[in-house]
Amino acid sequence: MVITLKSHDLGLPGSRKACRAVIFHMRMDKSAVTGTTIYAATENSNTFTSAGTVAAALGTTKVETFRVALPTPRFVFLQLKLTNSVKDEEFVLSGVDYLAAVIGSKGVKERSEL
Repeated sequence: MVITLKSHDLGLPGSRKACRAVIFHMRMDKSAVTGTTIYAATENSNTFTSAGTVAAALGTTKVETFRVALPTPRFVFLQLKLTNSVKDEEFVLSGVDYLAAVIGSKGVKERSEL
């Protein structure tokens, strides 16, 4: 299973952001999650870099929360992808939170620099 989220500017187009971490909320109804890897791409690139693997056992908590640090924490646009390579592991991505702050427009290329 692969879940690719759309590219985000976190509501601040044209501004660079520094993101400490991304927090994922996953609902697991029937199985544990053991083989889920999170990838990140910045600036609308097609190259995704691994941000880590998450795992959780199926217990009394139906929703698990995972915090992942990004390999490239500064960006204008961020896109995330979750892949699960284990057959019959089922989860629902129920939310994504970003721990980010605006750095400003410094570092964003001007038209004359393109």
